Amino acid sequence: MERGTPILWDVVEEHLDEAAFLWHSWERALASPIFTLDLVASGPEERLLAHLDALVVGGEAVSRRLLEPALGGDDPGRAFAAAWTLLEAGEEKRVIGALQAADDAPRGGIRRAVELSGRPGIEAALLPVAGKGPAAAQAAALEALAFRGVDAGDALRAAAAVPGPAVRAAALRAARLSRAAWVPGMVQADLSSPDPAVREAAIETGLVLGLREAWSACARFAMAEPPSGRLMLLLALGGDAADQEPLLAAAAMPRPSREALFALGFAGRVAGADACLVAVGSEDPATARIAGEAFGAITGLVIAPPYQAVETEPEEPVPLEEERLDADLAAGPETDLPLPDAFGVESWWGRARPGFDPAVRYLGGKPRDAEAVSEALRGGPARRRHALALELEIRSKGALRLGTRRWARQQRPLPDGLRSIDLGRPFKALAKGV
Repeated sequence: MERGTPILWDVVEEHLDEAAFLWHSWERALASPIFTLDLVASGPEERLLAHLDALVVGGEAVSRRLLEPALGGDDPGRAFAAAWTLLEAGEEKRVIGALQAADDAPRGGIRRAVELSGRPGIEAALLPVAGKGPAAAQAAALEALAFRGVDAGDALRAAAAVPGPAVRAAALRAARLSRAAWVPGMVQADLSSPDPAVREAAIETGLVLGLREAWSACARFAMAEPPSGRLMLLLALGGDAADQEPLLAAAAMPRPSREALFALGFAGRVAGADACLVAVGSEDPATARIAGEAFGAITGLVIAPPYQAVETEPEEPVPLEEERLDADLAAGPETDLPLPDAFGVESWWGRARPGFDPAVRYLGGKPRDAEAVSEALRGGPARRRHALALELEIRSKGALRLGTRRWARQQRPLPDGLRSIDLGRPFKALAKGV
């Protein structure tokens, strides 16, 4: 802002409030079953960046009066907007200091600003925090470095010695960027961790590194008590037909597992479509919605009229004792999904099923090859892109990292290396021993 130009503080405060609100909207859009990458970019992202740019123009006066208090406040959206703007002004030390001092909720907003910022020099400020400090800040720094594609080096080794589960899980996720000789041993040691978050991080990183033991642990713990929606997803992405039998069994229970249904959509098999078809008729709307989404992901059927049910508002709320309180939130915002018409979907499948080969994996009604995956990444629902990107990272042994939680405008076009990845072999066939 030019010297002497009066600052309209009510306008600047509105920019801050709108940026905070739109950051939440943008994050939800990246996990939406409705938004595509283009819709994210042209909708909440474009509006969010416009408000952030307006804050950048405000300069030092705006930083002192609004941004610094927001950075140290308890609202994660305002903390994100403040951190992003201050980073654009070259204030990385101030922002990293706030990352260390913040409570959990605002720390998440600050971390995302650090992850998304294009300013150079942030990594140098993050590395000391990643290697030593308060556990929550250390974990956030490790996550941010991994997001930015940086090998944490000595800081990773220091973090790996911290016993707390938050730092341990973050270190395991960051370890997939390292090729240090000690990393596979660290990962293997946590494949059977009693902490689910640590165990899942170890299994994912082990699969990226190509460790055979990681696949064995995935198959062993996916259906353990409590079952893991994340590991079910990995079974679907990288398992053969036999590996996916537990998912079919979980989907066929009297109360079908929503996590298993969600995963079956990525397995892409006729048997999974059959299981999802049964669950489409569930009396539980959330289960029916997820089943319809997964069925469509396999077969290509769009759940819209005449295959969408006409919904009416319930006259009374669902009694608390009948609510599903055990669902894995990784399955996403089910209320945004259309409710399928069970009879219409069943009739369609009766006509279409003979054209599907039970031995072939499908994506959107097409054989699951590089072209089908590319099409799903370009124009498919945003929330399904994350699982596909994870599969490509595992199959490429970490060489292909799409970064599906970056700015949408930075995610286009897709990298050329996608077409060279073998999408047919099970994960266990790609793995080796430690």
